[in-house]
Amino acid sequence: MRAGGVQYPFKIRIDRSALATIFDHIGAPFERIGLLMGWFDGDALWITSAIRGDSQWNGDPKYYSALSPEFLAKVADAILSGRIPGRIVGWYHSHVGQGVFMSDIDLQTHLRLAQFSPYVVSMVIDSKTFEYAIFSLSPNGSLVEVRPESIEIV
Repeated sequence: MRAGGVQYPFKIRIDRSALATIFDHIGAPFERIGLLMGWFDGDALWITSAIRGDSQWNGDPKYYSALSPEFLAKVADAILSGRIPGRIVGWYHSHVGQGVFMSDIDLQTHLRLAQFSPYVVSMVIDSKTFEYAIFSLSPNGSLVEVRPESIEIV
């Protein structure tokens, strides 16, 4: 976890099993991506599970992960039919040895998912160091890093 960021009026609570799923998924020599599932209960955003995305490495060193429209439609259908509990509350992806930051492409992905909830978060993990940070949109619409004291692993 990195220092710095913005304190929110709500907490982010991440289930240990969701975090384990994410860390297991990102252990690859290329970027990985997935969705964060859970709910917002009024004072906390709960991340209860993670769904692995459909990224495939093509050998290109400039490769990046993306959430395809087909993948998002499949997950949305599974939520609506009750096969997946909760809601999409964010997404995660890895940077391989590049540090923890939000690129322009990451911001575009975040804004696309913000249609599901104003509380959508982005979790970026460096898969070599396992350092991670969580980002969200502030009330004024700017992207900010969530402070560690606002995040609780449960």
